[in-house]
Amino acid sequence: MSIARVPVDFFNPGQVFACLGLMEMTEVLFGAAEGAFVWGVAGSTQFALRGAGDGDPVA
Repeated sequence: MSIARVPVDFFNPGQVFACLGLMEMTEVLFGAAEGAFVWGVAGSTQFALRGAGDGDPVA
């Protein structure tokens, strides 16, 4: 499984919906996919995306 992390601004709803689109795209291309929002220090939020394949799910 490969994992990619994408920075997300929660004040921009378009970025949040884009994360869901990335997860759906990963599921179509690689099979099983998991996604989760990871809250960091000082408001740095990331979307972690894990795909079943060997390739980078976001590249």
